[in-house]
Amino acid sequence: MIARLRVFEHEIEAALAEELESDERFSGDSALLAALVVAAYRIVVVATVRRRLAGDDLADITTDHQRRLNQAFDVIEHGISAVSGLPVRPRHRRPPRT
Repeated sequence: MIARLRVFEHEIEAALAEELESDERFSGDSALLAALVVAAYRIVVVATVRRRLAGDDLADITTDHQRRLNQAFDVIEHGISAVSGLPVRPRHRRPPRT
């Protein structure tokens, strides 16, 4: 079943990238955006399923699922730094002098 889900994930990502590529309104990297969308959705769904299997309250799960999806898509749409206030690129430290 897990193998089939991975194939499904790849198929959805490829289909989304293809749709974006054919959309005249979209001018970005279709493969990158498709991968980000699918990864964001997968992360939220896996956490939701784990909570449901653990017996958490369905109303709480539903509310949190929607909140996390909105947050994920806000990050994709507006960028990490715009949503979180954190820098997108980590600062690199210089190696210590010897």
